[in-house]
Amino acid sequence: MYSYRLRAPASSQARIPATAYTTSTAYPSISSIVGGASSAIFSQIPSPSSIVSAAASAASIAASVAAPIVAAAAFSAASIIKTSATCIACIAFAVYTYLRQIYFFNRNSMIAEAKAIQRLLNEYVTSRRA
Repeated sequence: MYSYRLRAPASSQARIPATAYTTSTAYPSISSIVGGASSAIFSQIPSPSSIVSAAASAASIAASVAAPIVAAAAFSAASIIKTSATCIACIAFAVYTYLRQIYFFNRNSMIAEAKAIQRLLNEYVTSRRA
């Protein structure tokens, strides 16, 4: 610690005595640094009740935010499944219709060929008789 002697330069400053001593610390002591740091650190640490309160409010916020998201996801998943089922049904119907057309086309074609062959055979038989 350093000591300074102060003198009043003029009598106009009546509040300052003629001679006064003041002490000044040029460099802070280690204890004041540690004490100040520890008090700053401990003032920053929240109390357990505030931690519990913050956790409860965070959980409440998370639940209120997550509920619509989960509901939307479930609706979306149900919608996707319903859409997929509809799509599969449409594809199955298209394939069924296509195969049915092929079957009937072939069936009709085979019937037409059988009739044509029968007609040719009848013509051949009648031409042989004559």
